[in-house]
Order: sequence, then C-alpha cells, then structure tokens
Amino acid sequence: MRILIADDEPIIRLGLKRMLEEMGHQVTAVANGREALEHHRKRPPELAILDIKMPFTNGLQAASVISKSQPVPIIILTAYGQDSLIEKASDLPIHGYLIKPVTEQALSAAIAVAVKRFEEAKHLVDEKEA
Repeated sequence: MRILIADDEPIIRLGLKRMLEEMGHQVTAVANGREALEHHRKRPPELAILDIKMPFTNGLQAASVISKSQPVPIIILTAYGQDSLIEKASDLPIHGYLIKPVTEQALSAAIAVAVKRFEEAKHLVDEKEA
C-alpha cells in the first residue's frame, strides 16, 4: 500500500517510515501538512497518516482538504493531552487515531481499522447515490 506520513518530528517520521516499510508498504514521509497536500495532489497515496499539530498546515487542515479532493483513509497521529484537537477531528472524515509513541502492533491495527472504516463509509455513500 502507498502510504503518506506527515509529521514535523524527524524521529517519529523516520520511525514510522521504517516500521511501515518493514510491513511491506511504499512510504513517502514529509515534514508538514503543506508538503503532504503537495504530495497528495501529485500522487495520491492509498492511506495518509497525519500528525495533528504541524507547522504551516496542521493535520486537521490537511485531512479536510484531502477528504474533499481525492479521499483516502486518514489516520491522525497525536500526543496525550490534545483532547480539544481530537474533538475538532470528530467533524472530519478521520478513520483512525494513533497516540505517540507508536508501536508496530498499534500501527498495523490502526491501518486495518482505518481502511475498513473508509470502505464502509464509501459503500454507504455509493448506496445513497444509487
């Protein structure tokens, strides 16, 4: 699966990239939401993992733009103590959450859940339009 990671913390970004590549995914890692949107426009991923707090364009802003242009499953990456931001995320089509630090097991589970939720939501929209 082609996965886009956006996180302004290099250690987190590289750690996620390594774990995902070891799982067999093709990964593009960028440092902020603006870079994530640029990459998404050029070559949409099959899933996006976006840090909730980044410079320039945060994860919620990027998720909003992505969901309106070419929707993909979106996982929000967060740290403890960001409840107000998570509440804002509930208004967006977010398909999963990961709390830092991320384990390989949590990452794998979040991807599976996000893809399933995305497919279910897409199916409901397709049924509504039919």
